[in-house]
Amino acid sequence: QATRRGFAVNCQETEDGTVQITHASGLVKGMVVVFITLPRVAAAVVLLWLGCRWLSATESFTDVVLNCLALGFILDLNSLLYRTVMPRRNIV
Repeated sequence: QATRRGFAVNCQETEDGTVQITHASGLVKGMVVVFITLPRVAAAVVLLWLGCRWLSATESFTDVVLNCLALGFILDLNSLLYRTVMPRRNIV
């Protein structure tokens, strides 16, 4: 258990050696929402809007297919970077 100025997180080690969070204070949950969830949702909405505008402006079918592949790569870039940069033992 780690407690510091209202930050409370309880962790428990499982049988396979991984650490599982069993409890988090309201402050920690709020910070996760504000600093992780909301920016990710905002980025997804902006990419959805721009991607739809970009695809609708494409004139030929082959360009639509290529633009769809490029947009899919942009959407997967976050997870590709995560798996590349993080050590295997830290990947969830």
